[in-house]
Amino acid sequence: MQVRTNLISSRNSDQIVPIDDDTNCSSSVPSNGLIRIKSNRLQLIVLRCIFFAALISIILVTYFIFSRDYSSSSSSNNQATTIEVSSTITQFPTYVTTAMSTKRQKCQSFSFDPYVSYSSNNKPWSIALGDFNRDNHLDIVISKTENYELGLYFGFGNGTFAAQMTISAGSTLFYVTTADLNNDNYTDIITVEGSDNRIGVFIGHGDGTFGRRKTFPTGYYPYWVDTGDFNGDGYIDLITANSYDKTVTLLLGDGRGNFATQRNITAGDIVTGVVVADFNLDNHLDFAVTEFRDYTMSVFLGTGSGLFQARQSFSTENNPWGLASGDFNGDKYMDIVVVNERANSISVFINNRNGTFQSQMVYSTDASAISVTVGDMNNDTYIDIIVGINYKNYVNIYRGFGNGSFDFPMKFYTDWWILFVATGDFNGDHRPDIAVLSEYTEALNILLNSC
Repeated sequence: MQVRTNLISSRNSDQIVPIDDDTNCSSSVPSNGLIRIKSNRLQLIVLRCIFFAALISIILVTYFIFSRDYSSSSSSNNQATTIEVSSTITQFPTYVTTAMSTKRQKCQSFSFDPYVSYSSNNKPWSIALGDFNRDNHLDIVISKTENYELGLYFGFGNGTFAAQMTISAGSTLFYVTTADLNNDNYTDIITVEGSDNRIGVFIGHGDGTFGRRKTFPTGYYPYWVDTGDFNGDGYIDLITANSYDKTVTLLLGDGRGNFATQRNITAGDIVTGVVVADFNLDNHLDFAVTEFRDYTMSVFLGTGSGLFQARQSFSTENNPWGLASGDFNGDKYMDIVVVNERANSISVFINNRNGTFQSQMVYSTDASAISVTVGDMNNDTYIDIIVGINYKNYVNIYRGFGNGSFDFPMKFYTDWWILFVATGDFNGDHRPDIAVLSEYTEALNILLNSC
């Protein structure tokens, strides 16, 4: 038999003792030496077990963390997002829910793809947005001053639109807007019929079709309309700017798409535009108007009962026309921008946090304009201003600094003679795109945001 000899030092003796594997150790080796051997081996086994257990735990924890992060990232990149659709001046928004990425980088500048044009014909005038067929894609409706019709463009959700469909409507259609007038969650259309002194209402069926037009009287020669609940009953009301009799008309809704109660409110000379917002944060809707001949913008603060305080007027430049509201300096109070047609400028009014406004700050448009809208066009969280330039072939975008001031405008080219402008996300990339109407080519132009 082969004998392996290990050398073990004994605490009880200075002698080196040989150990035979086949020999009973208890007879030749001190007991404390055997205990040390077994203890060392046991410790080694335990340490190895602990090491492998720790390694397996680390692998499992790492796998769990990466799996959870991947799942969370995938979910956040495809979550349902509510988009506020802003037409040129409306402050009662239409909402569309769609799945899209909410991750978007801030851009230092503005960038848009070359515009795409869609034929409209018959003197298009103004533009509004909404989801008329409940496919979660924005559609467009335009009013026309000729041929007694509206034009509908159904969006495909990729930035393109179907060819125009038309709806018979009243004469001399000026402004158009959208809202849910009968609380059925379908988008309805409201038009202004200037020469007939009335508004027209088209109740949506939710499938891209509409009921027969209903009309309701207003003041003399209405030009603009906006929406909101002015008496707190939960139903949408209408307010029209009447250009020939120095009034605005309040039409109280009954929640079924009807407007039986009419009240005229005295305003300035040639009221051309109206915008609805809560300017003093008292939870009651107010409205502001432009007064073309008076060179003023006036504010009417609401009481919440359908009544309004006395008019407060603020000087503009020559011939104010369109207007829009937004929080330009981040104080939660709505400010106002007015476009001055013959002064070739816009006037910015900063809210004093009580429904009154500071004196205007004026920015040049370089040419005549009648339409303005607002939105964050470069994802810097600051509101920018978009103006359609009449008798030219471009829109101006004024970058907001978030403190109530704006940069010099950048120009983005379109067809000639821009009338009205609106913004909305037409291709689901969470960037506000631009839609404009060209008077010269009688066309709808779409500019997709590539910021």
